[in-house]
Amino acid sequence: MTKHQVDVIDAQPSPGDGVLIHVTGTFSIDGSADALPFADTVNLLPDPDPDRPGRSYIHNQIRRVVPV
Repeated sequence: MTKHQVDVIDAQPSPGDGVLIHVTGTFSIDGSADALPFADTVNLLPDPDPDRPGRSYIHNQIRRVVPV
């Protein structure tokens, strides 16, 4: 099981009525005491399907485990 601890979330508008979200924090795997830092950036855009109003999808995502 993976456990995440989110430290900071930043968000701002992006082109196409989207939202760019950047998250930093730490995560541990299988109860390990050694938490690893991570950074995750996601670009959310509105779902173009007219039958799904108000829904979004991940257009781009970059995830990085930060070396310690």
